[in-house]
Amino acid sequence: MKKYLIICVLIGLCSPIFSLPPLPKEQFLPAKAHIYFGDDQSNTGFFHLFIAITGALRKCEQGLASCVTVNFGKFGLYYSPEMGDNWWSYYFEPIKNDSKCTKNFVEVGAGYRVDFVNSIYNQPREGIFKTLSKHVKVKEPILKIVEDFERDYFQGRFVIGVHYRATDKFIAESIPITPGQFFKILDKEMAPHLDKDPLIFIATDDAKFLEKAIKHYPGRIVFASAERSSDGKPLHLKAKNPYQQGKEALIDCLLLAKTQLLLRTSSNLSLVATWFGPKMPVIVVNPNPWGY
Repeated sequence: MKKYLIICVLIGLCSPIFSLPPLPKEQFLPAKAHIYFGDDQSNTGFFHLFIAITGALRKCEQGLASCVTVNFGKFGLYYSPEMGDNWWSYYFEPIKNDSKCTKNFVEVGAGYRVDFVNSIYNQPREGIFKTLSKHVKVKEPILKIVEDFERDYFQGRFVIGVHYRATDKFIAESIPITPGQFFKILDKEMAPHLDKDPLIFIATDDAKFLEKAIKHYPGRIVFASAERSSDGKPLHLKAKNPYQQGKEALIDCLLLAKTQLLLRTSSNLSLVATWFGPKMPVIVVNPNPWGY
């Protein structure tokens, strides 16, 4: 906590009312548990669940569980009836487990989910990348979109990735940062690379931030097509097309992982991007004590 306060003082983003909420008690898995992510995740965001599933897979690698199964059924923020049941399957192939699943089911609720998430925050990125490479495969149509974008815009360029999360971020979770404060940090970090004529790839849920960035860095900004909020309200709580919204978020995440330098606000989306790009230099502009 002291380390965090020193950091936030240095960047001028501290708040006297910042405090850590209590964490749930640690959940202990029974031997050879079959970890099952079912329909008890209805109001949980895409990347929070992705991180929890990754944490559960690490438990299996450590011999603390037998396997992980994900089947959200007709529930969740990204469930779209026209796409069928289990929104995880819209974006990913079935999880590849190393061992046979036992019948010792442990259905994941909030307690286990938070434990899996906390167990993986601040772990070495290279190890998490190996876990994802082995067990989680993004579906080919989504990978094709990412590869095409990378070829059309990133190839041969020094690309700085920017992730600016503006909605549903509060003092209790991370210290807010204004576009102007972000641009000052970006200017400083970009200065040593100006001889490379850097490109800036922006992933954001905030339409106004993107507009300001285009004006501030004329000719340097690229971005993927995505719905963005213009009123500060979280998109995932009012999605018109839940499947498309999840797809756009995953594409942004995978594109951020393709950049040569990433500046990011505290967010699970861009944390996962650092796992897909484990050697990429990363700067968190508003760090928090949890590590995301």
